[in-house]
Amino acid sequence: MHHCSQQQSHPADYPSPGTDVPLLHQVVHDYVGSFVTLCNEEGRTLQPFIMREFEKFIECQDFNVGYAEVLCPDCGDRRAVPFSCKGRAWCPHCLVRRMCDRGAFLTDNVFGDTPVRHFTLSFPPPLRYLLLYDHSLVTELLHSFMDALFRHLRWKAKKVLGLSSVAHAYPGPVTVIQRCSGNLGSNCHFHTLGTDWVFVCETPEGPVSFRELPPPTDEEIAAIATEVCCRARDILKRRGLWEDIAEDGGQSSVDARESKEALSPTIHGFLSMGPQRGRREVRYFGRATRREDEPTETGQIGYSFDLYGRRAVTRGDRKKLEELAKYILSPPFTDEQLSRGPHGRVVLDLKRSRRDGTKQVVFESLEFLDKLTALVPRPRANTVRFHGVYASNARLRGQVLPKQERPRGVAGSSDPLDRSRRLTWAELLARTYPEDLFRCPRCHSRARVVIWIVDRYGEKRLLREVTPPDPPTVAD
Repeated sequence: MHHCSQQQSHPADYPSPGTDVPLLHQVVHDYVGSFVTLCNEEGRTLQPFIMREFEKFIECQDFNVGYAEVLCPDCGDRRAVPFSCKGRAWCPHCLVRRMCDRGAFLTDNVFGDTPVRHFTLSFPPPLRYLLLYDHSLVTELLHSFMDALFRHLRWKAKKVLGLSSVAHAYPGPVTVIQRCSGNLGSNCHFHTLGTDWVFVCETPEGPVSFRELPPPTDEEIAAIATEVCCRARDILKRRGLWEDIAEDGGQSSVDARESKEALSPTIHGFLSMGPQRGRREVRYFGRATRREDEPTETGQIGYSFDLYGRRAVTRGDRKKLEELAKYILSPPFTDEQLSRGPHGRVVLDLKRSRRDGTKQVVFESLEFLDKLTALVPRPRANTVRFHGVYASNARLRGQVLPKQERPRGVAGSSDPLDRSRRLTWAELLARTYPEDLFRCPRCHSRARVVIWIVDRYGEKRLLREVTPPDPPTVAD
Protein backbone atom coordinates (compact mmCIF):
# COMPACT_ATOMS: atom_id res chain seq x y z
CA MET A 1 0.00 0.00 0.00
CA HIS A 2 1.35 3.39 -0.99
CA HIS A 3 0.89 5.48 2.11
CA CYS A 4 2.17 8.64 3.72
CA SER A 5 4.75 6.94 5.91
CA GLN A 6 6.70 5.91 2.84
CA GLN A 7 10.00 7.76 3.03
CA GLN A 8 10.57 9.79 -0.10
CA SER A 9 12.63 12.87 -0.78
CA HIS A 10 12.30 16.07 -2.77
CA PRO A 11 14.53 15.93 -5.88
CA ALA A 12 16.15 19.28 -5.14
CA ASP A 13 17.48 18.49 -1.69
CA TYR A 14 17.35 14.71 -1.27
CA PRO A 15 17.91 11.60 -3.36
CA SER A 16 15.38 11.22 -6.15
CA PRO A 17 12.15 9.45 -5.13
CA GLY A 18 11.20 6.13 -6.63
CA THR A 19 9.47 5.98 -9.98
CA ASP A 20 7.03 3.26 -8.96
CA VAL A 21 3.75 5.12 -9.52
CA PRO A 22 0.54 3.26 -8.58
CA LEU A 23 -1.64 2.20 -11.49
CA LEU A 24 -4.56 4.31 -10.30
CA HIS A 25 -2.48 7.48 -10.54
CA GLN A 26 -1.30 6.48 -14.01
CA VAL A 27 -4.83 5.88 -15.31
CA VAL A 28 -6.27 9.10 -13.86
CA HIS A 29 -3.32 11.20 -15.03
CA ASP A 30 -3.29 9.76 -18.57
CA TYR A 31 -7.03 9.51 -19.31
CA VAL A 32 -8.85 12.19 -17.32
CA GLY A 33 -8.47 14.72 -20.18
CA SER A 34 -9.94 12.29 -22.72
CA PHE A 35 -12.71 11.39 -20.28
CA VAL A 36 -13.74 15.04 -19.80
CA THR A 37 -13.73 15.56 -23.59
CA LEU A 38 -15.91 12.47 -24.09
CA CYS A 39 -18.38 13.69 -21.45
CA ASN A 40 -18.64 17.07 -23.18
CA GLU A 41 -19.26 15.41 -26.54
CA GLU A 42 -22.04 13.29 -25.02
CA GLY A 43 -23.65 16.32 -23.38
CA ARG A 44 -22.73 15.22 -19.86
CA THR A 45 -21.51 17.92 -17.52
CA LEU A 46 -19.24 16.81 -14.72
CA GLN A 47 -20.03 18.58 -11.48
CA PRO A 48 -17.30 20.91 -10.15
CA PHE A 49 -16.84 18.81 -7.02
CA ILE A 50 -16.10 15.76 -9.19
CA MET A 51 -13.48 17.68 -11.16
CA ARG A 52 -11.91 18.89 -7.91
CA GLU A 53 -11.66 15.29 -6.72
CA PHE A 54 -9.70 14.35 -9.87
CA GLU A 55 -7.45 17.41 -9.57
CA LYS A 56 -6.67 16.79 -5.91
CA PHE A 57 -5.98 13.13 -6.53
CA ILE A 58 -3.46 13.88 -9.29
CA GLU A 59 -1.56 16.10 -6.82
CA CYS A 60 -1.63 13.49 -4.03
CA GLN A 61 1.90 12.43 -2.99
CA ASP A 62 3.43 14.89 -5.48
CA PHE A 63 6.60 16.57 -4.14
CA ASN A 64 6.10 19.45 -6.57
CA VAL A 65 2.88 20.35 -4.75
CA GLY A 66 4.32 20.29 -1.25
CA TYR A 67 6.05 18.28 1.40
CA ALA A 68 7.08 18.31 5.04
CA GLU A 69 10.65 17.96 6.28
CA VAL A 70 11.09 15.68 9.27
CA LEU A 71 14.25 16.12 11.35
CA CYS A 72 15.72 13.89 14.05
CA PRO A 73 17.11 16.17 16.83
CA ASP A 74 19.64 13.54 17.96
CA CYS A 75 21.43 12.39 14.80
CA GLY A 76 20.28 15.06 12.33
CA ASP A 77 18.64 12.60 9.90
CA ARG A 78 16.33 14.45 7.48
CA ARG A 79 13.43 13.03 5.51
CA ALA A 80 10.72 14.49 3.30
CA VAL A 81 7.08 13.39 3.30
CA PRO A 82 4.72 14.53 0.49
CA PHE A 83 1.25 15.94 1.12
CA SER A 84 -1.88 13.88 0.61
CA CYS A 85 -5.10 14.95 -1.12
CA LYS A 86 -7.46 14.03 1.76
CA GLY A 87 -9.90 12.68 -0.81
CA ARG A 88 -13.21 11.11 0.25
CA ALA A 89 -14.04 9.11 -2.87
CA TRP A 90 -11.46 6.59 -4.07
CA CYS A 91 -7.89 7.58 -3.09
CA PRO A 92 -6.60 4.41 -1.36
CA HIS A 93 -3.81 6.30 0.38
CA CYS A 94 -6.15 8.78 2.08
CA LEU A 95 -9.13 6.48 2.61
CA VAL A 96 -7.08 3.78 4.35
CA ARG A 97 -5.73 6.35 6.79
CA ARG A 98 -9.24 7.76 7.31
CA MET A 99 -10.57 4.21 7.79
CA CYS A 100 -8.03 3.53 10.55
CA ASP A 101 -8.61 6.93 12.15
CA ARG A 102 -12.38 6.55 12.33
CA GLY A 103 -12.17 2.88 13.25
CA ALA A 104 -9.94 3.70 16.23
CA PHE A 105 -12.20 6.62 17.19
CA LEU A 106 -15.38 4.51 17.14
CA THR A 107 -13.68 1.77 19.15
CA ASP A 108 -12.01 3.90 21.81
CA ASN A 109 -14.26 6.95 22.10
CA VAL A 110 -17.77 5.87 21.06
CA PHE A 111 -18.56 2.19 21.72
CA GLY A 112 -15.79 1.20 24.11
CA ASP A 113 -16.63 -2.17 25.69
CA THR A 114 -20.35 -2.22 24.80
CA PRO A 115 -21.62 -5.17 22.70
CA VAL A 116 -22.33 -4.15 19.11
CA ARG A 117 -24.41 -5.62 16.28
CA HIS A 118 -23.76 -4.99 12.60
CA PHE A 119 -26.72 -4.27 10.31
CA THR A 120 -26.43 -3.93 6.53
CA LEU A 121 -29.37 -2.51 4.58
CA SER A 122 -29.31 -2.91 0.80
CA PHE A 123 -31.85 -1.31 -1.52
CA PRO A 124 -33.49 -2.70 -4.68
CA PRO A 125 -31.68 -2.02 -7.98
CA PRO A 126 -34.40 0.35 -9.34
CA LEU A 127 -33.76 2.66 -6.37
CA ARG A 128 -29.97 2.69 -6.51
CA TYR A 129 -29.69 5.23 -9.33
CA LEU A 130 -31.94 7.66 -7.47
CA LEU A 131 -29.96 7.23 -4.26
CA LEU A 132 -26.67 7.77 -6.05
CA TYR A 133 -27.54 11.31 -7.16
CA ASP A 134 -30.18 12.42 -4.65
CA HIS A 135 -28.59 12.96 -1.26
CA SER A 136 -31.83 14.17 0.33
CA LEU A 137 -33.48 10.86 -0.59
CA VAL A 138 -30.60 8.99 1.05
CA THR A 139 -31.11 11.01 4.23
CA GLU A 140 -34.86 10.35 4.28
CA LEU A 141 -34.41 6.61 3.81
CA LEU A 142 -31.74 6.53 6.51
CA HIS A 143 -34.10 8.28 8.92
CA SER A 144 -36.79 5.75 8.01
CA PHE A 145 -34.43 2.88 8.74
CA MET A 146 -33.44 4.40 12.09
CA ASP A 147 -37.09 4.97 13.01
CA ALA A 148 -37.95 1.34 12.24
CA LEU A 149 -34.91 0.04 14.14
CA PHE A 150 -35.55 2.30 17.15
CA ARG A 151 -39.23 1.33 17.24
CA HIS A 152 -38.34 -2.36 17.28
CA LEU A 153 -35.67 -2.03 19.99
CA ARG A 154 -37.77 0.18 22.25
CA TRP A 155 -40.86 -2.02 22.18
CA LYS A 156 -38.70 -5.09 22.67
CA ALA A 157 -36.99 -3.44 25.65
CA LYS A 158 -40.38 -2.50 27.15
CA LYS A 159 -41.59 -6.08 26.86
CA VAL A 160 -38.41 -7.88 27.96
CA LEU A 161 -37.20 -5.46 30.63
CA GLY A 162 -40.62 -4.46 31.95
CA LEU A 163 -40.17 -0.74 31.34
CA SER A 164 -43.09 1.57 32.04
CA SER A 165 -42.61 3.41 28.72
CA VAL A 166 -40.79 2.85 25.45
CA ALA A 167 -39.32 6.35 25.84
CA HIS A 168 -37.06 5.04 28.63
CA ALA A 169 -35.03 2.89 26.19
CA TYR A 170 -32.28 4.60 24.21
CA PRO A 171 -30.53 2.80 21.31
CA GLY A 172 -27.13 3.95 20.00
CA PRO A 173 -26.32 3.31 16.29
CA VAL A 174 -23.63 4.73 14.00
CA THR A 175 -24.16 4.45 10.22
CA VAL A 176 -21.65 4.50 7.37
CA ILE A 177 -23.05 5.25 3.90
CA GLN A 178 -21.29 3.30 1.13
CA ARG A 179 -21.89 4.13 -2.54
CA CYS A 180 -20.81 1.01 -4.44
CA SER A 181 -20.40 -2.76 -4.38
CA GLY A 182 -17.14 -4.65 -4.49
CA ASN A 183 -17.22 -4.59 -8.31
CA LEU A 184 -17.70 -0.75 -8.35
CA GLY A 185 -21.34 -1.15 -9.34
CA SER A 186 -23.69 1.60 -8.19
CA ASN A 187 -25.08 0.34 -4.90
CA CYS A 188 -25.81 2.89 -2.18
CA HIS A 189 -26.26 0.93 1.06
CA PHE A 190 -26.03 1.45 4.80
CA HIS A 191 -23.66 -0.21 7.26
CA THR A 192 -24.88 0.36 10.82
CA LEU A 193 -23.09 -0.50 14.05
CA GLY A 194 -25.63 -0.40 16.86
CA THR A 195 -25.46 -1.32 20.52
CA ASP A 196 -26.77 -4.87 20.85
CA TRP A 197 -28.44 -3.88 24.14
CA VAL A 198 -30.12 -0.59 25.07
CA PHE A 199 -29.39 2.26 27.46
CA VAL A 200 -32.16 2.72 30.01
CA CYS A 201 -32.91 5.97 31.84
CA GLU A 202 -36.32 6.05 33.56
CA THR A 203 -36.12 9.58 34.99
CA PRO A 204 -34.75 12.80 33.43
CA GLU A 205 -32.09 13.13 36.14
CA GLY A 206 -31.71 9.44 36.85
CA PRO A 207 -28.69 7.23 36.18
CA VAL A 208 -28.17 5.47 32.87
CA SER A 209 -27.85 1.68 32.85
CA PHE A 210 -27.00 -0.70 30.03
CA ARG A 211 -29.55 -3.53 29.84
CA GLU A 212 -29.34 -6.79 27.92
CA LEU A 213 -31.75 -7.78 25.16
CA PRO A 214 -31.95 -11.13 23.34
CA PRO A 215 -30.50 -11.13 19.80
CA PRO A 216 -32.97 -10.40 17.01
CA THR A 217 -34.57 -13.28 15.17
CA ASP A 218 -34.88 -13.54 11.39
CA GLU A 219 -38.58 -12.70 11.69
CA GLU A 220 -37.78 -9.52 13.61
CA ILE A 221 -35.14 -8.46 11.09
CA ALA A 222 -37.56 -9.15 8.22
CA ALA A 223 -40.21 -7.05 9.98
CA ILE A 224 -37.78 -4.10 10.21
CA ALA A 225 -36.90 -4.48 6.50
CA THR A 226 -40.61 -4.59 5.61
CA GLU A 227 -41.30 -1.42 7.57
CA VAL A 228 -38.43 0.32 5.76
CA CYS A 229 -39.94 -0.87 2.47
CA CYS A 230 -43.34 0.64 3.34
CA ARG A 231 -41.79 3.90 4.52
CA ALA A 232 -39.73 4.09 1.31
CA ARG A 233 -42.94 3.71 -0.73
CA ASP A 234 -44.49 6.63 1.18
CA ILE A 235 -41.40 8.80 0.59
CA LEU A 236 -41.46 8.07 -3.14
CA LYS A 237 -45.18 8.87 -3.32
CA ARG A 238 -44.60 12.26 -1.68
CA ARG A 239 -41.91 12.96 -4.28
CA GLY A 240 -44.19 11.97 -7.14
CA LEU A 241 -42.05 8.98 -8.09
CA TRP A 242 -44.42 6.17 -7.11
CA GLU A 243 -47.97 5.16 -8.00
CA ASP A 244 -49.73 2.19 -6.43
CA ILE A 245 -51.29 -0.38 -8.76
CA ALA A 246 -53.35 -2.61 -6.51
CA GLU A 247 -53.15 -4.24 -3.13
CA ASP A 248 -52.49 -7.96 -3.35
CA GLY A 249 -53.57 -8.86 0.14
CA GLY A 250 -50.04 -8.89 1.50
CA GLN A 251 -49.09 -12.23 -0.08
CA SER A 252 -46.79 -13.24 -2.88
CA SER A 253 -47.33 -15.89 -5.52
CA VAL A 254 -46.14 -18.57 -3.10
CA ASP A 255 -48.45 -19.69 -0.30
CA ALA A 256 -46.98 -18.54 3.00
CA ARG A 257 -48.17 -21.74 4.67
CA GLU A 258 -45.77 -23.73 2.49
CA SER A 259 -42.78 -21.65 3.65
CA LYS A 260 -40.89 -22.10 6.90
CA GLU A 261 -40.94 -18.35 7.43
CA ALA A 262 -43.88 -16.04 6.98
CA LEU A 263 -43.44 -14.13 3.77
CA SER A 264 -43.30 -10.35 3.89
CA PRO A 265 -46.07 -8.40 2.17
CA THR A 266 -45.22 -7.07 -1.27
CA ILE A 267 -45.75 -3.52 -2.53
CA HIS A 268 -46.82 -3.34 -6.16
CA GLY A 269 -46.72 -0.12 -8.17
CA PHE A 270 -45.10 2.09 -10.79
CA LEU A 271 -41.71 3.68 -10.13
CA SER A 272 -40.60 6.62 -12.29
CA MET A 273 -37.29 8.46 -12.45
CA GLY A 274 -39.02 11.83 -12.66
CA PRO A 275 -41.77 13.62 -14.58
CA GLN A 276 -39.93 13.27 -17.89
CA ARG A 277 -39.13 9.55 -17.54
CA GLY A 278 -41.21 6.51 -18.30
CA ARG A 279 -42.86 4.42 -15.61
CA ARG A 280 -41.63 1.02 -14.57
CA GLU A 281 -43.78 -1.62 -12.89
CA VAL A 282 -42.02 -3.07 -9.85
CA ARG A 283 -42.71 -5.07 -6.70
CA TYR A 284 -40.90 -4.42 -3.44
CA PHE A 285 -40.72 -6.44 -0.24
CA GLY A 286 -38.52 -6.64 2.84
CA ARG A 287 -36.57 -9.66 4.00
CA ALA A 288 -33.77 -10.78 6.27
CA THR A 289 -30.60 -12.23 4.76
CA ARG A 290 -28.53 -15.06 6.16
CA ARG A 291 -25.26 -13.53 5.03
CA GLU A 292 -24.37 -10.37 3.18
CA ASP A 293 -23.34 -12.39 0.12
CA GLU A 294 -26.11 -15.05 0.35
CA PRO A 295 -29.68 -13.72 0.34
CA THR A 296 -32.46 -15.86 1.78
CA GLU A 297 -34.55 -17.60 -0.86
CA THR A 298 -38.18 -16.77 -0.08
CA GLY A 299 -39.82 -17.44 -3.42
CA GLN A 300 -41.26 -13.95 -3.64
CA ILE A 301 -41.45 -12.04 -6.90
CA GLY A 302 -39.91 -8.60 -7.04
CA TYR A 303 -37.02 -6.60 -5.61
CA SER A 304 -36.16 -6.87 -1.95
CA PHE A 305 -34.97 -4.52 0.80
CA ASP A 306 -32.32 -6.84 2.26
CA LEU A 307 -31.40 -6.39 5.92
CA TYR A 308 -28.55 -8.39 7.41
CA GLY A 309 -28.11 -8.47 11.18
CA ARG A 310 -26.38 -11.68 12.20
CA ARG A 311 -22.87 -10.38 12.95
CA ALA A 312 -22.25 -9.22 16.51
CA VAL A 313 -19.32 -8.30 18.76
CA THR A 314 -19.40 -9.41 22.37
CA ARG A 315 -18.78 -7.09 25.28
CA GLY A 316 -15.15 -6.06 25.76
CA ASP A 317 -13.83 -7.51 22.47
CA ARG A 318 -12.27 -4.28 21.22
CA LYS A 319 -10.00 -5.98 18.69
CA LYS A 320 -12.92 -7.52 16.84
CA LEU A 321 -14.88 -4.28 17.18
CA GLU A 322 -12.10 -2.27 15.54
CA GLU A 323 -11.82 -4.85 12.74
CA LEU A 324 -15.57 -4.57 12.12
CA ALA A 325 -15.43 -0.76 12.20
CA LYS A 326 -12.60 -0.79 9.66
CA TYR A 327 -14.57 -3.19 7.47
CA ILE A 328 -17.59 -0.89 7.18
CA LEU A 329 -15.26 2.11 6.62
CA SER A 330 -13.03 0.40 4.06
CA PRO A 331 -12.35 2.13 0.70
CA PRO A 332 -13.92 0.82 -2.52
CA PHE A 333 -10.59 -0.75 -3.54
CA THR A 334 -6.88 -0.67 -2.79
CA ASP A 335 -3.83 -0.31 -5.03
CA GLU A 336 -3.11 -4.03 -4.67
CA GLN A 337 -6.47 -4.89 -6.27
CA LEU A 338 -5.68 -3.01 -9.51
CA SER A 339 -3.52 -4.33 -12.32
CA ARG A 340 -3.00 -3.64 -16.01
CA GLY A 341 -4.76 -5.97 -18.40
CA PRO A 342 -4.37 -6.48 -22.15
CA HIS A 343 -4.89 -3.47 -24.44
CA GLY A 344 -4.49 -1.04 -21.53
CA ARG A 345 -7.54 -2.25 -19.64
CA VAL A 346 -7.85 -1.99 -15.86
CA VAL A 347 -8.32 -5.25 -13.96
CA LEU A 348 -9.97 -5.13 -10.53
CA ASP A 349 -9.51 -8.14 -8.24
CA LEU A 350 -12.65 -8.65 -6.18
CA LYS A 351 -12.31 -8.78 -2.40
CA ARG A 352 -14.51 -11.90 -2.34
CA SER A 353 -15.25 -14.29 -5.17
CA ARG A 354 -18.81 -14.29 -6.41
CA ARG A 355 -21.01 -17.33 -6.15
CA ASP A 356 -20.46 -18.02 -9.87
CA GLY A 357 -16.67 -18.06 -9.33
CA THR A 358 -15.93 -14.57 -10.73
CA LYS A 359 -12.74 -13.19 -9.18
CA GLN A 360 -11.95 -10.21 -11.44
CA VAL A 361 -13.73 -7.41 -13.28
CA VAL A 362 -12.15 -5.79 -16.36
CA PHE A 363 -12.79 -2.17 -17.39
CA GLU A 364 -11.75 0.01 -20.26
CA SER A 365 -9.79 2.99 -18.94
CA LEU A 366 -12.52 5.53 -19.71
CA GLU A 367 -15.18 3.19 -18.33
CA PHE A 368 -13.14 2.88 -15.13
CA LEU A 369 -13.01 6.68 -14.74
CA ASP A 370 -16.77 6.78 -15.27
CA LYS A 371 -17.13 4.37 -12.34
CA LEU A 372 -14.98 6.66 -10.20
CA THR A 373 -17.24 9.67 -10.78
CA ALA A 374 -20.16 7.84 -9.16
CA LEU A 375 -18.14 7.32 -5.96
CA VAL A 376 -17.70 11.02 -5.19
CA PRO A 377 -20.05 12.19 -2.40
CA ARG A 378 -21.48 15.66 -2.61
CA PRO A 379 -19.70 18.40 -0.63
CA ARG A 380 -20.74 18.64 3.03
CA ALA A 381 -22.59 15.32 2.74
CA ASN A 382 -21.55 13.32 5.78
CA THR A 383 -20.87 9.66 5.08
CA VAL A 384 -20.75 8.75 8.80
CA ARG A 385 -23.90 9.50 10.83
CA PHE A 386 -24.42 9.25 14.60
CA HIS A 387 -27.91 8.48 15.93
CA GLY A 388 -29.69 8.06 19.24
CA VAL A 389 -27.58 8.56 22.34
CA TYR A 390 -24.47 9.06 20.17
CA ALA A 391 -25.91 12.03 18.26
CA SER A 392 -24.14 15.31 18.89
CA ASN A 393 -27.21 16.89 20.55
CA ALA A 394 -28.27 13.81 22.58
CA ARG A 395 -29.00 14.54 26.23
CA LEU A 396 -27.38 11.32 27.49
CA ARG A 397 -24.34 11.42 25.22
CA GLY A 398 -21.91 12.49 27.92
CA GLN A 399 -23.04 9.68 30.21
CA VAL A 400 -22.75 6.80 27.71
CA LEU A 401 -19.45 7.61 25.98
CA PRO A 402 -16.51 5.66 27.44
CA LYS A 403 -14.14 7.46 29.74
CA GLN A 404 -10.70 8.25 28.38
CA GLU A 405 -8.19 5.63 29.47
CA ARG A 406 -5.34 8.13 29.38
CA PRO A 407 -5.27 11.93 29.29
CA ARG A 408 -5.39 13.16 25.72
CA GLY A 409 -5.48 16.86 26.50
CA VAL A 410 -3.02 19.26 28.08
CA ALA A 411 -4.64 21.97 30.19
CA GLY A 412 -4.09 25.42 28.77
CA SER A 413 -2.36 24.16 25.64
CA SER A 414 -2.74 26.22 22.47
CA ASP A 415 -2.08 23.20 20.24
CA PRO A 416 -5.42 21.80 19.00
CA LEU A 417 -3.88 18.34 18.78
CA ASP A 418 -3.36 18.37 22.56
CA ARG A 419 -7.08 18.97 23.11
CA SER A 420 -8.33 16.56 20.47
CA ARG A 421 -9.87 13.18 21.22
CA ARG A 422 -8.56 11.88 17.91
CA LEU A 423 -5.25 10.12 17.46
CA THR A 424 -2.42 12.32 16.27
CA TRP A 425 -1.01 11.69 12.82
CA ALA A 426 2.08 9.92 14.17
CA GLU A 427 0.01 7.74 16.54
CA LEU A 428 -2.36 6.86 13.72
CA LEU A 429 0.43 5.81 11.37
CA ALA A 430 2.08 3.72 14.07
CA ARG A 431 -1.28 2.04 14.78
CA THR A 432 -2.04 1.51 11.09
CA TYR A 433 1.32 0.46 9.66
CA PRO A 434 4.33 -1.35 11.13
CA GLU A 435 6.55 1.69 10.57
CA ASP A 436 6.51 4.94 12.54
CA LEU A 437 7.09 8.14 10.57
CA PHE A 438 8.34 10.05 13.61
CA ARG A 439 10.83 7.42 14.79
CA CYS A 440 14.28 7.92 13.28
CA PRO A 441 15.39 4.82 11.30
CA ARG A 442 19.03 5.45 12.29
CA CYS A 443 18.97 6.12 16.04
CA HIS A 444 15.28 5.33 16.82
CA SER A 445 14.77 8.73 18.48
CA ARG A 446 11.61 10.76 18.11
CA ALA A 447 11.78 13.03 15.06
CA ARG A 448 9.76 16.20 14.47
CA VAL A 449 8.38 18.22 11.56
CA VAL A 450 10.54 21.32 11.23
CA ILE A 451 9.16 22.92 8.07
CA TRP A 452 6.17 22.77 5.70
CA ILE A 453 6.87 23.77 2.09
CA VAL A 454 4.60 24.36 -0.90
CA ASP A 455 6.04 24.53 -4.41
CA ARG A 456 2.80 24.63 -6.38
CA TYR A 457 3.44 27.14 -9.17
CA GLY A 458 7.20 26.97 -9.40
CA GLU A 459 7.80 29.39 -6.52
CA LYS A 460 8.71 27.80 -3.21
CA ARG A 461 6.59 29.22 -0.38
CA LEU A 462 7.18 28.59 3.31
CA LEU A 463 3.96 27.73 5.11
CA ARG A 464 5.17 27.27 8.67
CA GLU A 465 8.48 26.70 10.38
CA VAL A 466 8.87 25.06 13.75
CA THR A 467 12.25 25.81 15.35
CA PRO A 468 13.47 23.20 17.84
CA PRO A 469 14.56 24.57 21.23
CA ASP A 470 18.19 23.54 20.59
CA PRO A 471 18.69 23.14 16.83
CA PRO A 472 21.09 20.23 16.22
CA THR A 473 23.89 20.16 13.74
CA VAL A 474 22.74 18.33 10.64
CA ALA A 475 25.00 15.42 9.85
CA ASP A 476 26.70 15.43 6.48
